[in-house]
Amino acid sequence: MKHLLLSCTCLLLCAIVTPVSSDIRREAEALLKWKASLTGAEESLSSWSFANSPSLCHWMHIGCNSVGNTTIMLNISGASLNGTLDKLDFSAFPNLKTLILSGNGLHGDIPGGIGNLTSLVKLQIDSNQYLTGAIPRGIGQLKQLTELQLEDLGLDGALPEEIGNLTSLKKLSLYSINLAGSIPLTIGKLKKLHLLNLRKNNLTGHIPLEIGNMTELGRMDLTQNYLHGKIPGTISDLVKLSALLLSENQLGGDIIPELGNSSTLSYINIADNRFSGLFPSSICAGGALVTVIAAYNGFTSLDDLTFQNCTTLKHIDFTENNIVADLMGWFAKPPEQLRGMAFSKNQLSGTLLTDRGGIPREVGNLALLESLDLSVNQLSGEIPPSLADLTAIGTLNLSSNRLSGRIPTGSQLQTFDPSAYSNNSGLCGSPLQDCVNPSAPKQNEMIQDEEALWLYCFVVAGVIFGFWLYWGMLLYCNETWRCALYQYVDSVQDKVITKCGYSVSAPTRNLFFPSPVAAVLEKLRIFVKQLLEKGITLVQNKGTYQVAAYRTFKLRR
Repeated sequence: MKHLLLSCTCLLLCAIVTPVSSDIRREAEALLKWKASLTGAEESLSSWSFANSPSLCHWMHIGCNSVGNTTIMLNISGASLNGTLDKLDFSAFPNLKTLILSGNGLHGDIPGGIGNLTSLVKLQIDSNQYLTGAIPRGIGQLKQLTELQLEDLGLDGALPEEIGNLTSLKKLSLYSINLAGSIPLTIGKLKKLHLLNLRKNNLTGHIPLEIGNMTELGRMDLTQNYLHGKIPGTISDLVKLSALLLSENQLGGDIIPELGNSSTLSYINIADNRFSGLFPSSICAGGALVTVIAAYNGFTSLDDLTFQNCTTLKHIDFTENNIVADLMGWFAKPPEQLRGMAFSKNQLSGTLLTDRGGIPREVGNLALLESLDLSVNQLSGEIPPSLADLTAIGTLNLSSNRLSGRIPTGSQLQTFDPSAYSNNSGLCGSPLQDCVNPSAPKQNEMIQDEEALWLYCFVVAGVIFGFWLYWGMLLYCNETWRCALYQYVDSVQDKVITKCGYSVSAPTRNLFFPSPVAAVLEKLRIFVKQLLEKGITLVQNKGTYQVAAYRTFKLRR
């Protein structure tokens, strides 16, 4: 009886060991057959040989299970292999979980037989630029696959609809493999997907509505394609989305307000598209936004409260849009974590930033700001002195505006290249040319005006003096004219005194004018009388008959 039990045990062990040995042998034969078809494999795959086939688990680039009876990993990266995958029998590896073929010189198509790797969990083929053809439909048979990474290949054709069969997939990265056509609707079946990367392809059409079914998606990158249409509203259902990259496409229309509903959305890049209208003020509703890149679009305005709730915001880029808006609302309470801000090549003017159309002084509150670009706008006014307090700023561009006044002195503002302030005709101070003292021209103008005034006075005085000199000499030489002049002066004296309520014989007559005016006129009368008496005395002293003639003439009157 004991001998019978021992015989049965031996037979059972042989039955188990024999298939295992055949599996190892089959895997070794498949690998050696493929090696024989490759060029340059003798050095990189030197441990692969028939003599060493029982020790398959010790071959380079091979990984086995813990028991050592089957291959579960094939990782051939940077081995400089040159050849095709046609001679590799994928069906010989039913237990293979990881296949990595990176950085080689493989060419030809990806065989449809790759679908026989039914236990495969990770498939990574990248940096083989001469691999061509389309993604085989048989890839849809890899139901256990959680990571599919095909990058930097020379493939063409469309993304097969069978991709929707990979319901266990968590990472799908098809970067720069020349995919064409549209994104299949079946992609919405990948409900466990965390990462979707279709960057740098030739995809066309719309972003499918079904993409909203991938509720576990955290990062979506569709950059550098030819997608058009609007962002689907279903994208707001991606409540775990943290990064949305849609730049360099042909997308357009308005941005849906619901885009900001994700409490995890921290990165948005929609640059170089055709978006227009009002950028939604709800973009920060989730409270996690860090970066917004919306450059090279057609946005026309920003709501006052767009970034009010963005307490975590660090980077804003709206370069080359058509924005005309008043940012003073959110500058009154700017995001304290802001590191970079770019609004170059817009239409910032008027009351865009301050009540006077300039740069708000509140920008000085951004203590962590490292980059500020407001170039090629229509900003006016002076640069606020608070800008000099930005000690962390390393990049500044205020060129091609209408700024004026002196550049504020500070530890940073004078260190920038003059091009940062260029094309602002009214701007001066280091590092530009020194400002001209504004008081100097005014003083020069005052001096010139005073000199001109004195010149006019001398000219007028000269004219008056010459006129009276000429007529005085003429009158003095003619006795009749002299008497007439004396009579005229006397007549004027009498008229003035009469109008003021006086007479020569009655100086105490009541006045009709106020006493100050009367006093002045009285002094004037006395002065004229003394002047006439002195004139008569002067003539008498000269021994002439002028006084007599004058008195005779006066008596006749």
